[in-house]
Amino acid sequence: MQTKMLSRFLSVLLVLALTAGLVPAAWAAGGVPSESGRDSSDWSLFPSARVDGVTLDRDSLSLEVGRHETLHATVSPSSAFDQDLSWYSSNTGVAEVSNGRVTALSPGEADITVTTDDGGFTASCHVIVTAAVPVTGVRLDRTELTLTKDGESATLKATVSPSDAADQNVFWTVDDSGVISVDQSGKVTAVGNGAGTVTVTTADGGFTAYCTVRVQFPSAPPTLSLNKTSLSLTTGSSETLSATTVPEGTRVSWSSSNNKVASVDQSGKVTAVGTGTATITAIPEGGAGATCAVTVSDPSYLTLSKTELSVMFGKTASLSVSNLPDGASVSWSAAEKNIVSLSPSGTGNANCTVKGVTAGKSVTVTAVVTDRRGNRLAAPACTVTVTAASAPDITSSVASGGSVTFDESKFNSACTEVYGNKLNYVTFTLPSSSRGTLYYNYSNGTYDQKVSESTKYYYGGGVFKSALSKVSFVAEPDYSGKVTISYSAVDTSGYSYTGAVAITVSEPTGSIEFSGAQNEVIPFDAGDFNALSKEITGYGLDYVHFTLPSSGKGTLYYRYDNGDYDKKVSSSAAYYYDDSPYLEDVSFVPARNWSGTLTIPFTARDTKRNSFSGTVEITVSRTADDIMYSVDRNGSVAFDAGDFNSFSRSATGSSLDYVEFTLPSSNKGTLYYNYDDGDYDEKVSSSKRYYRNQRPYLENITFVPARNYTGTVAIPFQGSSADSDSFSGTIRVTVGGGDSGDIEYSAAVNSPITLSSDDFNDYCKDETGKSLSYVQFTLPATSRGILYYDYDDGDYDKKVSASTEYFLSKSPYLEQVTFVPAKNYTGTAIIDFTGESTGGKAFSGSLLLSFATVKDPGVIYYTTDAQEVTFRSSDFSSACDKRGGAGLASVVFQRPPESAGRLYYNYGSPTSYGGLVDDDTAYEVDGSPSISRISFVPKAGFSGTVTIAYTGTDESGSTYTGYVQIGVTPSSSSSYFTDMGRYSWAAESVDYLYENGITTGVGATTYHPDGLITRGDFVLMLSRAFRFSVSGGDNFKDVPAESYYAQAISSAKALGIAQGGSDGRFNPSASLTREDAMVLLQRTLNRTGHGIDDASASYLNRFSDGKSVSSYAQGSVAALVQAGVIQGDDAGNLNPKGSLTRAEMAVILHRVLTL
Repeated sequence: MQTKMLSRFLSVLLVLALTAGLVPAAWAAGGVPSESGRDSSDWSLFPSARVDGVTLDRDSLSLEVGRHETLHATVSPSSAFDQDLSWYSSNTGVAEVSNGRVTALSPGEADITVTTDDGGFTASCHVIVTAAVPVTGVRLDRTELTLTKDGESATLKATVSPSDAADQNVFWTVDDSGVISVDQSGKVTAVGNGAGTVTVTTADGGFTAYCTVRVQFPSAPPTLSLNKTSLSLTTGSSETLSATTVPEGTRVSWSSSNNKVASVDQSGKVTAVGTGTATITAIPEGGAGATCAVTVSDPSYLTLSKTELSVMFGKTASLSVSNLPDGASVSWSAAEKNIVSLSPSGTGNANCTVKGVTAGKSVTVTAVVTDRRGNRLAAPACTVTVTAASAPDITSSVASGGSVTFDESKFNSACTEVYGNKLNYVTFTLPSSSRGTLYYNYSNGTYDQKVSESTKYYYGGGVFKSALSKVSFVAEPDYSGKVTISYSAVDTSGYSYTGAVAITVSEPTGSIEFSGAQNEVIPFDAGDFNALSKEITGYGLDYVHFTLPSSGKGTLYYRYDNGDYDKKVSSSAAYYYDDSPYLEDVSFVPARNWSGTLTIPFTARDTKRNSFSGTVEITVSRTADDIMYSVDRNGSVAFDAGDFNSFSRSATGSSLDYVEFTLPSSNKGTLYYNYDDGDYDEKVSSSKRYYRNQRPYLENITFVPARNYTGTVAIPFQGSSADSDSFSGTIRVTVGGGDSGDIEYSAAVNSPITLSSDDFNDYCKDETGKSLSYVQFTLPATSRGILYYDYDDGDYDKKVSASTEYFLSKSPYLEQVTFVPAKNYTGTAIIDFTGESTGGKAFSGSLLLSFATVKDPGVIYYTTDAQEVTFRSSDFSSACDKRGGAGLASVVFQRPPESAGRLYYNYGSPTSYGGLVDDDTAYEVDGSPSISRISFVPKAGFSGTVTIAYTGTDESGSTYTGYVQIGVTPSSSSSYFTDMGRYSWAAESVDYLYENGITTGVGATTYHPDGLITRGDFVLMLSRAFRFSVSGGDNFKDVPAESYYAQAISSAKALGIAQGGSDGRFNPSASLTREDAMVLLQRTLNRTGHGIDDASASYLNRFSDGKSVSSYAQGSVAALVQAGVIQGDDAGNLNPKGSLTRAEMAVILHRVLTL
């Protein structure tokens, strides 16, 4: 028996041992662990751990909708290893279950079943769900509650009906948190006196019940406080104290401790009776009182400097307190605001400056004096009256016979100085009619009516109100002097005052001078009239009326041009500075052969409607051309008295008496008297007269040029006729037929010429051997033009003066002198000048200014196929010469449309050039930057004519607009290869690359356009086009060192252009896809300074196969699509994975190089 038992025990041990060995084997064999982490396939090894059943703690359950309850399951045996369970409901619309928790969802029945994971044993509970009972109301255990202590509390009880209602939840609120508070258990707490309501509300249905709570704390005795605890008064003065009681309205009784010092009535008014101290007590009924200490002093020794004061509006006056004790201070105040302003000063603020602010009012100013402890000692007062200020005179000026319109703003300014208010209206006292007249709405002799003394003229005017701004004074033509016009005014506050308008009537001041020769048109300069207007009135010119001259002397015309004109000037017409008819278009045409001086009176008005008058003084000289001689180099020429006699007759109408000379520079030649082959009596003197019919004879004067001098010598002279009429002129001697030696400029008609100080400096060096110091000019006739200083498009600082020296290196600067020709003047204006060098040597010369009507420049034409076109300076010079003006100096180009091409400077190749031509640089004919270094490069694919505008500047400084037209006609066949027939669309691109050394053929005359471009060949093309300058080091392992593209690929690798694959290979002999070509192109542009950023992939959406572009290439392909390099095929495809042909490569590269 024992043996058998031992045998069984050993058997069990053997089983356990085998089981321990099998568990890891089962894991290794891929047994799947259960949710508990154990392998369910091995439970057979543990028969004692298997589940054999499951039970629930109940088999039926009743719930209301919204309620829940938990079922508890028991697995047997309790030692079962797998205790895991699964729960489910037979009707999830009625009840749902989760880990035994059953929730009722809607009325009905459902079975809740639990199932063991081990063995699938089940147990069920039948659930019946009924509808929830709703709330129908709520009530409180009390509806009134009284609390009598701060913080006292009581709890209210709420009962929800019916008692079996599903939702028994309520919440609590109060209507006045300052009286009571309540928590969510219904506990009510007293906070402050008063009454409040507690409300309970059901969560289901919102039913309410209320309880009124009264909080009544025991009342406190009344309290009182005074507005002051101390008070200083002077005998005879009084002040009322203010008492504040709690509760408000409590009766107060007042008393004084010493009625001989201070008494008090039952309103709190304290009256100072005698000097000393007293205590004023105020007691509330039933409560404790408060006191105020009163000090009464004698104020008789503290007085103000004035008890009455008058101050003018806007002016100031002074007040002061005398006998101020040490440490005392004064506080100044006015009984009303905005009548006076007070500015205290001095020790203890004893002094006060009073300024009048509102005229016509009075105010009491009080000085409250307090001692160092703050006790009030005295409060003397002064009555201040603000009186009106006197109105300042309103001044104006006008010329005799002129008019001036009143400026209403001046009247308003005068009004504000009187009372400080704005003006309402004025009435005038009329002036003497012998001095002038007041008119309403006056304009150039017409008016609505004369001003009436009974009419009110309002500031700002208005409906049915006469406007002050339309009142004008017109001075009598024969009166000059002062006119005073009195007026009465009323301001906007109803205050009245009087004033006066003081008008100075002056005789015409200033005149304008013009000059010209016989039978020469003399245009008027509107700028002179505008300058005179500013000089007389201070304002610019509006218009002018002329008094017409005698027709025997000449006529004023409007828009006169070589005998044609718009109309004659009318005396009734106004000619405007800035409007039509324009004063600038008025000209004086002298009567045929008339000469002399003419005065033309005029009246004018400025931009502020002020009138003035003046005169135009016109001098017409007799026509007398320069006396001209010529002589060989190193020769001599004798003067002919007959020439001077003819000059005198032309200039004065009478024969010659004598002549005086201004001597020429000895560097140019010398005037001798009785000269004979080197011998002479004397040199001609500038202080001696040489006569026609008596000694010394004019006939005996000879000019001998300086040795080897050639050029033109100007010799000014002055003379007198037999009738004692003076005249002047110039002898011009041309020596050797060479250059004139003068300073010459030329320009188009109506084009100003600004003088070059360098030209005068060079002239001075030629004449004296030293640099220029200054120059003085003989002024030309205004019929030919005017010299201005600091001229700029019609504006100028001043006219050049004959007495002013214009310097090379200091102000006034010679380089700021400009000659403005008379309107439409053509011909040569000669302006003589004298000067002095820095060495103090004098010289003279002539300035020749030629003006001609110029034509449009010629158009410059070029043609090309697709190659660059280089401009020639000579073409631009020829175009400029066709204008008929001065020669070309420089050109500024406008940029051509980018769709046609670009202008480059110093163009060598597509990637080697000096830069783009900009529209701010002047390119010169002979200097640098040169026009001949500019090239136009057509954009790939462009065909047609491009027009490039330019602005030319000629040697006179005149500018004009010209045009270059370039015809671009791409060839449909190649000039170098015979196999491009079917690829005519690529012919121009192939030739472009060939001519720039970028590509070659596959034979002497063949290009093989349909051949596929390899990766190595494409990099080689890029290297040639963009001239890779980096020498590569190592290369890709599959690029033979001896290959023709090895160096190009090595450089491209060093630059980061060629990147190869992860295996270190580049596959140079493989055909190149279109998308890889775009990637290489973009990298090349970015690495060589022609940056082109990635573009949005949305640019690919326009192509039907755009989405097939590889992700790594999308940015590059999109960028080149955006730039117009890639355009797709006829079917709208990109064909990104397709191989690139040699023809396609040429077109793409051509487009890139001409972007």
